[in-house]
Amino acid sequence: MAELNKRGEPVNFRRVARKGQVSLDFLYRNTELRETITRLRSRHQSASAVPVEPDPQSTIVRTLTRQLRDAKAEITRLQAALAAAHGENLALRRTQNHPDTNPHNSHHAHDLKLVDRPIGTPFSDRHPVLH
Repeated sequence: MAELNKRGEPVNFRRVARKGQVSLDFLYRNTELRETITRLRSRHQSASAVPVEPDPQSTIVRTLTRQLRDAKAEITRLQAALAAAHGENLALRRTQNHPDTNPHNSHHAHDLKLVDRPIGTPFSDRHPVLH
């Protein structure tokens, strides 16, 4: 019992019985042991009710978790903006190379076919592919 108390572990009848290899009945029948266990148990319960200073590690974890959540939201926002920009870029390329809207292409209109590239594919040639 004293060993549990010194280590700051909760003292209760079951722990003391297990540690001392005695029965619960023995502890409850022995008035002195019962009062000591009850007193130590109450002391530990009231001590655990005292507010504990926040653990700096948990503060760090909360801060990093918040930063991660914010970064993921920013990534999602940027991915949506990138997708919109790719769509606008594709629409502009189609408009610029369409024979009805670009008079420079009208004499080659039957030879032009615009190639759509997957997102992230580099544009080494800025002109439509001739077929």
